[in-house]
Amino acid sequence: MSGEANPIVSAGIGGLAEMFANRAITPVEALEAFLARIDRLNPGLNAIVHLDGEGARAAAAASAKRWAAGRPKSKLDGAPLAVKANIAMEGLPWTAGLPGWRDRHARQDARVCALLRARGAVLIGAANMHEAALGAVTDGPLYGKAFNPLGAGLTPGGSSGGSGAGVAAGFCAGALGTDTMGSVRIPAAYCGGYGLKPSFGRISRAGVSYLAWSLDHVGFHARSTQDLQLLLDACSSADDADAHTITYPKAAAAPKLSGARIGLVRYDSYCEVEAEIAARFDETCARLVRAGAVLIDVAADESWFGAARKSGLLLCEAEGAVAMAQLRGQPGAMSPGLSKLLDFGVRQNALQLATAQRALLDVRQDVRLALASVDALILPTAPHVAFAHATPAPHTQADLTAFANAAGCPALAMPMGPGRDGLPTSLQIVTAPGRDSWAIALACEIAALS
Repeated sequence: MSGEANPIVSAGIGGLAEMFANRAITPVEALEAFLARIDRLNPGLNAIVHLDGEGARAAAAASAKRWAAGRPKSKLDGAPLAVKANIAMEGLPWTAGLPGWRDRHARQDARVCALLRARGAVLIGAANMHEAALGAVTDGPLYGKAFNPLGAGLTPGGSSGGSGAGVAAGFCAGALGTDTMGSVRIPAAYCGGYGLKPSFGRISRAGVSYLAWSLDHVGFHARSTQDLQLLLDACSSADDADAHTITYPKAAAAPKLSGARIGLVRYDSYCEVEAEIAARFDETCARLVRAGAVLIDVAADESWFGAARKSGLLLCEAEGAVAMAQLRGQPGAMSPGLSKLLDFGVRQNALQLATAQRALLDVRQDVRLALASVDALILPTAPHVAFAHATPAPHTQADLTAFANAAGCPALAMPMGPGRDGLPTSLQIVTAPGRDSWAIALACEIAALS
């Protein structure tokens, strides 16, 4: 069910820009190809939950005029993009997957959406997500389940599952998601795509319904490393409306694989991964060595893995209770399961919350110290491949991803080869804060080795 058979919907952002520049197609024709695919396949996948056909067609028509005149705003001009349902798009429902916000409509674009529109991107509508972004399978009382286009009944991961599934299914050329403990990277892993969680503060969260203000990042789903870089460049911006935004200095040129010092994170003793994932990871490491990279073992302990996930979850429950304070206690405003999680957060005392915060600060220090002596860290993105919605979700889904959120480091998920039942496995690359483009450049070189 992927978009590979259709060269338009599988072209990605950069590929579409080439088509527009060569006048092979127009942005209007490209959009109609995506909309036709959504109309045909989305009823079975439920990846897109609010489609703005009228607005997208108007934006595509304006883009077509710019390309015809030879004056596109950027390579994003005319590219159809989906937006996770917790990120505001003016005039559209802004629900975060919560029944209590079913009738809430955004009065203006989130900062990140405004930046994309300013570069000519065509925002097609809202993508499905796990309720309140607190979950990793994408299911909830408002929109129901989203499904992975790579297999019947499979979860696309979460919480940005609609974004990951939408890109994989050829519903959009790229998508926005949010990542609290792996919510962009896990769907990228399960759906066989590329996903980037940028450095903390690089992308404004103004106009985003947050779950945990201390851990949330806006991130990107795409079909290639080049498209991730286009999205990152377009959306990086200081913003007075988000006090957490950081203007990072321009990073030096990324190292080439030959001679690069790559930190091999030893997860084996703390997180069990499926045999095929471990095999694909070992093969990737062998290719890196053949390409001239220097692999250096990085000592990690339980604090990076399950412990980071548990401390992060506690903060999500507490900070989420603050974020959704107006909905708590309202009948039908959220599922009983979410209500139970937030109630648990409310019951934690100051000592328990401070202990969780301190644990994550210790992880942050350890990870950044490790990155001071290597160019990047590598490890698998998820311990397992996509599983059926009917199967209980493994509690270890975010064990390999949460530490990057605690550290505020950019982290990128990319395909690593087939795993169990032919489903994709995923490699994760983590670099020091501000070196987002290093992660992308290294991913591009690693992809070329396959």
